[in-house]
Amino acid sequence: MFKKQMQMTTTTKILIDELIEQGHPEQVENVIYHALKDYAENNKQTWSGAIAFSIKSRLEDAEERPALMNADVIEKIFE
Repeated sequence: MFKKQMQMTTTTKILIDELIEQGHPEQVENVIYHALKDYAENNKQTWSGAIAFSIKSRLEDAEERPALMNADVIEKIFE
């Protein structure tokens, strides 16, 4: 069922693999958050900067109230 809903790119697979493995001295999700924050700040007038800002904002908001748009798909990935 998951494969019908979304075809994962190589990038998506690598990011998920890194998040699962956590083989670095800093948590991968922290590195991604700070990269998004810096990218959004330095690219305010671009679509990619707006997307980075949106994702960063979702991460910050999730600290207070977690909300996933695709919770069922995410659960299947980690079964």
